[in-house]
Amino acid sequence: LLPWLILLAYIPWRMFGGLPIAQVAEEVVTTGGVTIFEETAPEAPAAPVLSPANYLLTQSGVWLKYLQLYIFPVGQSIDHDFTVMDSPYTLRVLAGFLVTVGMVFLAWLSWPKHRLVTFGFGWFGLTMLLESSVFPLREVIAEYRLYLPSVGLAMVMGGGMGLLNPPPHKASAGKALKSFLAKYFDLLPEWLNSSPALPREALKERSGDKGSPPAGGEGVWQSWPVGVAAVIILTLSIFTWQRNSVWQDAATLWQDAINKASTKARPYNNLGTILLERGEATAAAEKFSRATELDARYAAAYHNLGTAQAKLGLLPEAIDAYQQALALDPSSATTLVNLGTMYLVQENLPEAERVLRVAIARDARSPRAHTVLGAVSLKQGRFQEAREQFEAALAIDPSYASALNNLELLEKLAR
Repeated sequence: LLPWLILLAYIPWRMFGGLPIAQVAEEVVTTGGVTIFEETAPEAPAAPVLSPANYLLTQSGVWLKYLQLYIFPVGQSIDHDFTVMDSPYTLRVLAGFLVTVGMVFLAWLSWPKHRLVTFGFGWFGLTMLLESSVFPLREVIAEYRLYLPSVGLAMVMGGGMGLLNPPPHKASAGKALKSFLAKYFDLLPEWLNSSPALPREALKERSGDKGSPPAGGEGVWQSWPVGVAAVIILTLSIFTWQRNSVWQDAATLWQDAINKASTKARPYNNLGTILLERGEATAAAEKFSRATELDARYAAAYHNLGTAQAKLGLLPEAIDAYQQALALDPSSATTLVNLGTMYLVQENLPEAERVLRVAIARDARSPRAHTVLGAVSLKQGRFQEAREQFEAALAIDPSYASALNNLELLEKLAR
C-alpha cells in the first residue's frame, strides 16, 4: 500500500509543474583579460492556462490518447502537440465522451460477479480525474500522468483475460490446480490430494475418457488465451526496447519529439540547448531560429539564439536576439547580463554599464551580474569600483571562480 500512497502524494506536486524546458549550459568567455560567464536561459514562457470548460473538452480527447498509448503504445513522445478543443461537437470530443460512458457501463455490468474489473475501471477513472478533468494544468497531456491510472487498466485487462476462459461449473481454484497437475504429472503431491497417488493411466480410466483429463479439468486455461498473452507480451517488449533506445540520449529524445510534433517550438529549443552544451553552436543556432519562427513570443528561444550566435562570433546578431528576448521578457536578469557582456566585448562600455546596473536591480543576488559590471569598471580604469563589484559577487558566492580570477587580475594591475 505504501508505494501507492507515495504516488498519490506525488501527483499533486506534479500538478503545479511542467515539462523540463532546458538545462543550464555555461561556458567561459575571455575577452581582454576579463573572464565572464554566459548561460542559456533556464526557463521558457509559461503555457497559457485554459478555462475549465476548454480544458475538460480537451481532456475528453486526451483520455482517448492515453487509452491508445496503453493498449497500443505507438506515437509516444516526451512533448506532445495536442490540439485544444473549444467545441463539444468535434469528433474527438464526442468519441471520448462515448468511450467514457462505455467504460462506466462496463464497470456497472461487471459489478455483480467480476468486481476486480469494476474496481479497475473505478481506479482508472478516479486517478485520471486528478489531472484530467476540470482543473486546468499548463500541460494538457503528459505521459507520466498515465502511470498511476494504468494500474486500474491492468486490473481490467487481467480480469478480462480471466473472463475469456472461466473454470467450468464454477470449479474452485484448488480443484482446477489439482486437475492441471493431474493432467501433466504422474503423481499428485500429498499436500494437494489426500487420496493415494495414481499413475496418469489410472487417472484417465477413472475419468472415463482416455483422451480427456479428469473431471473438472476442462476449465483449466486453454492454450489460445496463453498464446494471445504471449504475443501481446512479446509485441510490447519490442516496443519497450525501441522506446528505450530513444531515451538513451537526450538529443535523440528531443529529436524524436520534433519528428512527432514538427510545428511545436519547445522541442527545437530543448534540442538546441543540448547541442549548444556539446559545442555544436551552428546546429544549435538553427534549432533556436526554427523555434522562434514557430513561436514569435518564445523569449527563451531568442535568448538561446543570442548565446549561440555569440559563440559563433556574430555579435550584432546576438545583441539583436537578446534585445528581442528582453522585449518579450523585460524582467530576465540573465538576458540583461548576457546583453551587457556583448556590449563589453564590443567595447561599448557606457551601454554595458547601463544594462548591467538594470540587471542588478532585477536580481541583486546574481554573482555574474556583479562580476561583469566589475569587468566594465576594470576596463574603464575604475579599480575601486571594480573591486567592490567582485567582492559583492564573492559575498554572494565565495567560490565563484570568475570573480576570484578577476579580483586576482585587479591585484596585479593595481601594483
